[in-house]
Amino acid sequence: MEHLSETAAFADDVWTTPQVASFLGISRQAINKRVRSRKMLGYAGDGVTLFPVWQFDTETHTIHPEVPEFLAAFDEDIEPAAIALWAITKVAGFDRTPVE
Repeated sequence: MEHLSETAAFADDVWTTPQVASFLGISRQAINKRVRSRKMLGYAGDGVTLFPVWQFDTETHTIHPEVPEFLAAFDEDIEPAAIALWAITKVAGFDRTPVE
């Protein structure tokens, strides 16, 4: 996911639903639909839904096109927070994270 490397420096940064809604210019319902259909990664935080910033293209105000394919690689029973954590964990021997 070469295109995601530009935001990988902010891999542990997260946004909340209002921030994502403002950034993408869509409703909370549209965000929920994208999360349910695995087009965007969101997971429960402390009373809020959190969205890893690395999945967003800050220049075009869109979700990186690789994100749905990336999410599809995981079984649906894997917790989204675990996917988010794995995505920013350096891979031994490569000195890179999966999103890089």
